Amino acid sequence: GEVLLERVVRRYPVPMTISVIESEVAPDGLYPTLSPLAERTAREVFKAPNVAIATHSYSHPFYWGMLARGEYGTETRNLPLPGYEFSLAREVQGSVQYIESRLAPPGKKVQMFLWTGDCIPGREAVDMTYRAGLLNMNGGDTTATRAQPTLTRVEGLGLARGASYQVFAPNQNENVYTNNWLGPYYGFERVIETYEFTEKPRRIKPINVYFHTYLLTKRAGMQSFDRVMQYALRQEITPVHAADYARKVLDFQDYVIARTPTGWRARGTGALRTLRLPPTLGTPDLMRSRAVAGYRDGAEGRYLHLSAGAAELVLDPLARRVPHLLSANARVIAYEAEAGRQRWRLEGEVPLEFTLSDATACRVRLDGRELQPVRRDPQQLHYALPRHAAGPIEAICQR
Repeated sequence: GEVLLERVVRRYPVPMTISVIESEVAPDGLYPTLSPLAERTAREVFKAPNVAIATHSYSHPFYWGMLARGEYGTETRNLPLPGYEFSLAREVQGSVQYIESRLAPPGKKVQMFLWTGDCIPGREAVDMTYRAGLLNMNGGDTTATRAQPTLTRVEGLGLARGASYQVFAPNQNENVYTNNWLGPYYGFERVIETYEFTEKPRRIKPINVYFHTYLLTKRAGMQSFDRVMQYALRQEITPVHAADYARKVLDFQDYVIARTPTGWRARGTGALRTLRLPPTLGTPDLMRSRAVAGYRDGAEGRYLHLSAGAAELVLDPLARRVPHLLSANARVIAYEAEAGRQRWRLEGEVPLEFTLSDATACRVRLDGRELQPVRRDPQQLHYALPRHAAGPIEAICQR
C-alpha cells in the first residue's frame, strides 16, 4: 500500500480508481495486527485528489454463481472468514459502508463495485450494485497480442444481466499476462501489444491500466507497470475515471441515432460525446449543426466532438471549412457559434491540451487575454494550459 501511494498515486497524477477488500484491511478481518497500518495507508491513498474510490467486496468471492446458489464444493469460494455466510448485501452495501465510514475523507463517496474472482455475477448481484447507487466493472477477457492477433480475443463492452448491465474491463490485468502470478513477472508489459491491436487499423478499445497492487511487490512487476504507464502517457489520450468509462458504456446501450432530411440526429444521456462518422457520408456543416463542436479525421472515419447529449448533425459536401476543435484531452462542456466567433468550454482531469484547425486567421482568447499557441502546423494551432478546466475559449476570426 505504501509503495502504491508513493510510486503510483503520487508519481502519476492521472485519474485512478482504487479499491480495497474490506476483510483484508478492517480490524475485524483477516489481519487485525496489520489493520492500523493498512487503514492508515488506505486513507492516504483515498485522500489523493486524482483517486476515485471503489470497493472490491467484503470477502472477495471467487465463484459468484456458486455462492449465490449456496453450493459448497471443494473449491475455495471466498477468503476464509470464520463463521461468515455469504450475503450480497454484506459484500456490496456493507463494504461501501465500511469504506465511507472508516477510510474515505469527508464527502468522498464510493463510486464503483469492481467484480472479484471469476467476475461472473448473477442478475441479483448486479442489481444490488445499482440499488446501492454504484457503477460496476470487471470481467471480459480481451487479451489479443502479437502471439494471438485475433478479434476472437477481444470482448464486447459488457453483458446484460436481466434489467441491469455488467460493464467489462476494456483490457485485462497483470494476472492474465503473468500466468496467474506464476511468472514471468514482467509479463504485464505485453498489455501494450493489446493496446496496439485494438487501436489499429480501427479503434475498438480504450487504454486502461488495470492491476492488482501485488504487482508492485516484484521489481520486474514494478518495471512493467512503469513501461505500461509511460507508453500510455505518450499517446494522445483523454484520461478519465473508470466510472466515466462505465457511464459511456451504459449510454451506448440506449443511444439513439435517427436520419433527418439534412443529416442525423443523435441523443443519449450525455456521457458519450464522440461519434465516428464514415467519411463517405460527407462533411459536417458546423454553422448549421447543433452541439457539434468540431471533428477530426482518423484512418477509419471522422470523429465528431459533441458538446451535449443531444446533437443535430447537418452534412453538406460543399460546406465551407470553418475554425473548429480538432482535438482535446478534455470533455467539451459547452459550445457556441456565431458569425466570426466561436466559444468552447473544456473540462478535464489533467492539464489541458487542445488543437484548433482552420484557425490560423483567428485570435484565440481565454478570460479576455490572447492565448499563444505552443506549436503551429499548417492549418493547426496547438495550445497547452496548466489548468484542468477552461472557458470560454474564444476564436475570433476575420474572413
